[in-house]
Amino acid sequence: EAEQLLANAAADLDMGSVHSRMIRDQVFDGAPMTPAQLATALQRNFRVTLDPPRLAAIVGTYDDDGNGTIEGSEFYRHFVKLGVRERRRRRDRHAQELEDRRRRGDKLSEECQRKFNAAERVTDVVFPEEVKRR
Repeated sequence: EAEQLLANAAADLDMGSVHSRMIRDQVFDGAPMTPAQLATALQRNFRVTLDPPRLAAIVGTYDDDGNGTIEGSEFYRHFVKLGVRERRRRRDRHAQELEDRRRRGDKLSEECQRKFNAAERVTDVVFPEEVKRR
């Protein structure tokens, strides 16, 4: 699925890095992007290659006004949210795997135990639209 490819790329991006800020400011600066420009930006910056059907699915999802282009800054906001949600999903899956191992009586290494304890302390990021749904 196209959105999962984006979610994986976003989850792997260090949002605090100079590289991510440069991408945000120079590539996804708010100017409208054609599907070809989006495909090029995704390939160059995140090594995500979308075939035509997947690219069409992404454009269909993020083309808010139906004019065939995507606003770069809006796409980047969605991209960041996908990354946060994917990291949360990965963290929860890993914590569940560690909990399952503990319940089976498996001895966890000090590193695994530290990661498990850290995962229990992580506070989820809540996006404004999620607050409105509650």
